Amino acid sequence: MADVFWWFPGQGTQKLGMGRALAERSTVAAALFDEMREALGFDLTAIMWGDDEAELTATQNAQPAIVAVAVACLRVWLSRNPEHDTSVWAAGHSIGAIAAAIASEHLTFVEGIRLARRRGEIMAEAPGTGGMLAVIVRSEETRAQCDAAAADLGVDIAARNGNHQIVLSGDKALLEQARGMIDARTVPLTVSHGFHSRLMTPVQPAWDEIIAATTFTDSTIGFVGSATGELTLSGAAVADDLRLGLCHPVRWDKVISQATSASAGFVFGPGKALINFWKPRPPEITIDLIDEAALVAQGDN
Repeated sequence: MADVFWWFPGQGTQKLGMGRALAERSTVAAALFDEMREALGFDLTAIMWGDDEAELTATQNAQPAIVAVAVACLRVWLSRNPEHDTSVWAAGHSIGAIAAAIASEHLTFVEGIRLARRRGEIMAEAPGTGGMLAVIVRSEETRAQCDAAAADLGVDIAARNGNHQIVLSGDKALLEQARGMIDARTVPLTVSHGFHSRLMTPVQPAWDEIIAATTFTDSTIGFVGSATGELTLSGAAVADDLRLGLCHPVRWDKVISQATSASAGFVFGPGKALINFWKPRPPEITIDLIDEAALVAQGDN
C-alpha cells in the first residue's frame, strides 16, 4: 500500500467565490479554469464567482465546480512541491471520486470535468425529489437503529462516513419517520434529491452510457473507490466505481480503513469534513488540509 493518500471533498462544499482568489494568485490555477471553460463550452466561473448562491448550489453546477477547485488546489500544490512523495493513492467522497480519478491519472481533466457536469445534470433530472438525513452515531445501538430504519421504511443508507456519521436517503416523509426511530442527533441535508439511493435508479442507464463513452486508463497511481472502498490501478475498475456511485452508498469508512496503513495524507480543496470523519485517528498519521485559503496565504506562483 502507498505511504501517502490524497483525498478530495464531495457535494455540499461549494460556496460563492470558490477558486477566485487562487486563480488571481496562481497562473497554474488560472490555466486550469481556462481549460475548464473550454472543456465545458461555457464559463462556469461566472456562476462560481457570481452572487446567485442557488445557481451555484444547483447540482449540475456544484459538482463540476467542486471537482475543478479541488484539482486546482492539487495542481498548485504540486507546482510548489515537485519533490513530493510519489507513493500515493487517491480517493474522493461522492463527486470527489472524479477529482481522485483525475489526480490518479486514470482520467484526464477535460474528460473528468465534462463527466462531473454530466453527472450533475443527470442526477438533477431524476424524477421526484427526496431528501437526505445525516445521523450522528455515538453508539452501536444508534448504528443498528439506522440500519433498522432503512430496512423497515424502505429508505437507503447513502453514506457511512466513518465511525460517527451515517447518512440516510429517500422519500422525505419516510426520513421524517426515521428520525423518530433513531435515538440520536439527526440533521436534514439541503439537497434537491435523495442521492446515493434507489431514487437515482431511473437515471442509472443514462449514466451507464456516459461512463461507457468516457476514456479511462490504467495508472501506476492507486485509486480507492468511493463506492467499493477497494484499491485499484485499473481504469476499468475506476469506471465501474464511478458507475456504481450513483445509487450505491459512499463507503468512506472503507476508505478510512485503507488509510490506516499510510504515514500521511493530504486533503485538497474544502475538505475539512473528511478529516473530521476520521475519529479517533492514529496520532502518527498526519493529515494536511491544502485548501484555497492555505495556498493563497503561501503567496503567488
